[in-house]
Amino acid sequence: MRIVPHKFAARPPVIMLALLCALLAPAGAWAQKQSRAEQLERAAALIGSDQLAEAERLLTQVLKVAPNEAAALNLMGAIRAKQGNLDEAEILFTSAVRSDPAMVGAHMNLARLYLLKGAPEKTASELKEVLRLEPGNAEAGYRLAWLLLSQGRVDECIELVENLEKSQQLSAPLLGVAATAYLKKGDKAGALSALKKATQLRPDEAAYHFTIGVTWLKTPADLVEAELSFRQFLKLRPDDAQGQLYLGYVLLKQKQYGEARAMLERSVQKGTGTPEAFYYLGLIAQGQNEDQRAIEFFGKSIQLAPTFAHAHVGLGATYLKLKDYERARQALETGVKLSPEDSKAHYNLAVLYARLNNPERAQEEMRIIESLKMEGKAQEGEGDIQAPRQPQSATQP
Repeated sequence: MRIVPHKFAARPPVIMLALLCALLAPAGAWAQKQSRAEQLERAAALIGSDQLAEAERLLTQVLKVAPNEAAALNLMGAIRAKQGNLDEAEILFTSAVRSDPAMVGAHMNLARLYLLKGAPEKTASELKEVLRLEPGNAEAGYRLAWLLLSQGRVDECIELVENLEKSQQLSAPLLGVAATAYLKKGDKAGALSALKKATQLRPDEAAYHFTIGVTWLKTPADLVEAELSFRQFLKLRPDDAQGQLYLGYVLLKQKQYGEARAMLERSVQKGTGTPEAFYYLGLIAQGQNEDQRAIEFFGKSIQLAPTFAHAHVGLGATYLKLKDYERARQALETGVKLSPEDSKAHYNLAVLYARLNNPERAQEEMRIIESLKMEGKAQEGEGDIQAPRQPQSATQP
């Protein structure tokens, strides 16, 4: 039997201490990692409440110990971006994705940063990487679709939406962008389909109902469906002047003059109103033989928009009816100058010149009308009742 030397046999406490230290080392690393995670969580909360100095202090501590900590680099980049230091923010976000290429948040932050810096191709590249890593990321899909649409890359936008539909539940904002893209392609049915899906996801989002109404007015117009959409919009936003204007227009087109007038009068009560609102009120007054009111409304429309040709033509037609020929001539000639292809204005001028015993000018106006019809350029002016100007789409992220 081999005898263990005394000097080794006599050291069991030392051996036990070594074993204890070996067991405690992983536990200590875990605790350190846990503490770091708490610091990062706390820093993120501080950034969210704009307490940037305290957040930066915490992140600096983390980065001293772990200089390649992707989450800390990403959060520090967010601080620099909030401070307006976009170049340093870019360096930090780039370092974060270099440290952790699968970090979706850092890629999204880079995408937002490149958008601010006016680098759309880099923005698109980062958003595509997010979708590669996380195909169901609704925000990345929406932002990329919006970016493509804003650059006029309509076909790419539609292709993206159709591909995303296979991998994720399309969000309402993304469907709104898709609808705009379909309209730019002249695909009214595609736009309506996208918008109806958006309303199913967000039935209380008034803007989608409004856009559906405007889309129903595209050629060929469906006034009944448009009316239903604008009524639904006004249920959600009963005091919206733009919605009242559009519903008033649709009712006017359907010759529901009483309700049209009430709706249009509501649309101008809380402000100066729009040129179209007063123009439509002028047409209603004109149709109901309230000529002086018609003159007043057309005059208000012109005051708001001196180049609004239809209001000049409507005013001229009213003066023609009242046999105030000089004022009729001035208004109609202004209307024709502003809108040379308005066949209704030319017709009224022909009638005016015939009454003024000027057959040559009357015949010239009739020839212009025939020429416009042959060229397919004739605009019916007040007879067709121009739709309100569509408000700009709010699809920007």
